[in-house]
Amino acid sequence: MAAEIRFRVILPLAQSVSAALFGGFGRWERSAFLGRPVFGNQTLWNSSVASHYWPWTYKFAAVLNFPALLAGSLLGWPISKRWPSLPEATLFALSLPFVVLLWFRIGKWFDRKWGWMDGPPSRKLPWILLLLFTLLCAAGADLYVTSTSDYLLSGAAIWAGVGLAFVASMLHHKFRTRAA
Repeated sequence: MAAEIRFRVILPLAQSVSAALFGGFGRWERSAFLGRPVFGNQTLWNSSVASHYWPWTYKFAAVLNFPALLAGSLLGWPISKRWPSLPEATLFALSLPFVVLLWFRIGKWFDRKWGWMDGPPSRKLPWILLLLFTLLCAAGADLYVTSTSDYLLSGAAIWAGVGLAFVASMLHHKFRTRAA
């Protein structure tokens, strides 16, 4: 018999590794781009480019884990006020524990709704939903309509939709069990 791997185990693990890899590579790419000398010893860190250049890999990790990014940013805000010389990457790393908590909660809900991952092959719906969500986040990270921070708005909109779907599912389950 195969080991029972639950969504609450695999989702936090996979998403935290994904967030660390995509977000870390995006932060590294941003630092490499902004750190190049432009005019003599001047770099782009002290220009307006620093607030506009965000690589797609970072934006994808941010949209995919938007609630965790928001929680990490709220935690990092007073820390950055106290120690303003801390690197940006250190402050954004504060989001990683929230990624684990976020996806654990989602995995726990998946476990309750669909059971373990080792179930019959007919249990493809959670995987299809995760794939569609990931593709939607990838598209939202590539969004560039009016500004370079539109990916944050798309992350907020995507996760608001997920929250509404979650609440609708819970209410549907509640009324269905009450009617039975």
